[in-house]
Amino acid sequence: MSLVNDWSVRIAEEIAPDEVELAPILADAFMAGGKERKELFAKGGSTVGGFGSGAMAIVLPYILQALWMLGQPLFTILASDSITKFFECVTNAIKLLQTVKEQKAKIAQPLIPSENLYAPLHEIIKVMGKELKTAGLNKDQADLVTFRVLKLMLEQPQQATLFVQQLTRSGAKK
Repeated sequence: MSLVNDWSVRIAEEIAPDEVELAPILADAFMAGGKERKELFAKGGSTVGGFGSGAMAIVLPYILQALWMLGQPLFTILASDSITKFFECVTNAIKLLQTVKEQKAKIAQPLIPSENLYAPLHEIIKVMGKELKTAGLNKDQADLVTFRVLKLMLEQPQQATLFVQQLTRSGAKK
């Protein structure tokens, strides 16, 4: 199994368990580019995904697309001397989202510091959120998926860096 396929399976296990078996096929089509990649984003009647029946179509191609688009910000974070801070930030964000969901109360979002250190993280959250909303997720679901993918990648930054390098070599957008 290629590194891209391996990471696609890991990401599917984390955010879209129903897509685990399809992950290598979806990754291969994404990496092939052209018509095969374009077909991944065709709107169909399927409701596969990690958020329940009828919630959305297959989400993994949108995650791969977002990661592909975010090569440089991901490299910056994964190679950073401050990776522990990024990991803690992502872990805390996941806990915050889960707490908000459990309590169903409005909690003020903490402001992201304007330091350059967090600029790549902000870009990743923005772009992944946009791609996941395109896939049919609402804002809360998109945020949760984004943070779970980031957490997974930050747990193994060296392997994740290789994954992103291979993914970003796959050619043009959709």
